[in-house]
Amino acid sequence: MTAVHAPFARRVTEPPIDRPHDIQLEQALLGAILVNNDALSQVSNFLEPRHFFEPIHQKMYEIAATLMREGKAATPITLRTFLPPDLDVAGLTASQYLARLAAEATTVINASGYGRMIADLAARRSLIELSEDMIAAAQRPAPDQPVPALMAQVTTALNELATSTSIDALKRNRFEPVRLDAIQLDDGAVHLIDGLLPIGPAFGLTVGAPKSLKSFLLMRAGLCIAAGLPFAGRKTQQGAVVYVTSEGIRGAKRRLIAMRKDLGLEGKNIPFFLIPAMPDLGTGTNDLNVLIAEIEKAIAGCGYPLAMVVIDTLRRATPGKDENSSRDMGVYIQNADAIATKFQCLVMSAHHSPRGVERRGSGSNALDGAADVMWAVTRDGNTPTATATVSWMKDGEGEGTSWNFTLRNVEIGSKDKPASSCTVDLTDAQEPAPDEMPDAKPSKTQQPGKAEKPPWQRGSLPILKDALSEVLIAHGTMRKPYPDGPEVRAGDVKLVRVEFLRRYVGNGEDEASNKKKKNKAWERAIKDATQTYHLLGTLEVEGVQLVWLAKSDEQPR
Repeated sequence: MTAVHAPFARRVTEPPIDRPHDIQLEQALLGAILVNNDALSQVSNFLEPRHFFEPIHQKMYEIAATLMREGKAATPITLRTFLPPDLDVAGLTASQYLARLAAEATTVINASGYGRMIADLAARRSLIELSEDMIAAAQRPAPDQPVPALMAQVTTALNELATSTSIDALKRNRFEPVRLDAIQLDDGAVHLIDGLLPIGPAFGLTVGAPKSLKSFLLMRAGLCIAAGLPFAGRKTQQGAVVYVTSEGIRGAKRRLIAMRKDLGLEGKNIPFFLIPAMPDLGTGTNDLNVLIAEIEKAIAGCGYPLAMVVIDTLRRATPGKDENSSRDMGVYIQNADAIATKFQCLVMSAHHSPRGVERRGSGSNALDGAADVMWAVTRDGNTPTATATVSWMKDGEGEGTSWNFTLRNVEIGSKDKPASSCTVDLTDAQEPAPDEMPDAKPSKTQQPGKAEKPPWQRGSLPILKDALSEVLIAHGTMRKPYPDGPEVRAGDVKLVRVEFLRRYVGNGEDEASNKKKKNKAWERAIKDATQTYHLLGTLEVEGVQLVWLAKSDEQPR
């Protein structure tokens, strides 16, 4: 009994209720640590031996942590010497059990997620013990312990328990400096989907015009991650997925049922969860805290840490807020980061793209700047086919990778009640050809020591600058995009695109290929100018996407 429970007398004559625990979860984390000691560094700042339910697991974790603090490796061989030679674990010796843990260790999306789940189960056990103590004290009234005093002790005990079991309170030495020589390469997984989505904690955007089939794509990606199935020909790291949406709930359910049937997931109990209501993540933290609590309840005991949360859409999650306001969008980003940090997961937000610019999100540049990954979705007219592209990914090699997907009808009803919805067929993701790489990347043929060209002289950017200058001179107006910013001459990005395409020589084999080359050149150039080099500013005002030169000394007079 801990000091927190001291005011109460335990009733040891009655059998205790079941204590929540997950032996397989403990085994998975210990196995991961034995295979890769870096896994311990992800949990050592909050997870303690007492959080494990199984006593032998407490001992193993304590020994591993001690060995690593001493600069030694924690392996089945090194741990074995510190365990009793006659130890029997379910009919296995210590050596056999350690070897089994290491041999059957599965790839962990992130050890931190497993550790948090173990700590959460320990907190629940402590709460049960405290509750039993409260009941025992209440059922045995004593003259020297009146009800007000008992209530005060209960309140104190609950507050102390809440503090002692808080993950944030358990994090010790979070800001401890690490020497350069002590920094080690993280051998853990870096992608949820190889080359397409990063592992958490991370913030992502999936952008595209309305009706561009973004939701279908995100649902399919979430189901593949939850089931551990390949996505667009790429390997996934299996983990729990929570999909949050309030748009067309009936349709969303039908889509998920169709995909579940098509992928053969019916009855498999995969860790995919739908929340058919949208929290307000643009104002304070009230809904954020409720959402986090509900997610914790949903994934408890599912056997997997949370890998991804999808918010569909960002606008629905920020009711009454101005997407052009960096302050309003900053609140949303902060709340999304809180979810990502809490669960060490990726938070992927569906968001509309501005008119005429398909590879960025509409509104404040703060969203694009905060994104660790961005998928851009472009639909082929009104057809059921669209193209997805990794338009941006930090610390990844996937930028420019694209794949196509097509909706396919699936019958989900019965003879009496026929119904249907769509599943998603994917092509394998393909990396861009060398001549389609973003202009921002340095040329592989660049001679050593040769000075790089200024941004406006790279790739198709000179044509873009000339096209913009022409539009600003002929049609530009003086605007003040931001209340506290300077006045600039701005023009319609659609007019700039028309002028750019007129000036750019595609050199295609036929009219169709020439048009395709011109469009790709425009997309690369506008992306490099706005996102890579920040040469241009953009903002949607009254339904018109404005663009202007970011540097005042380059403004046409």
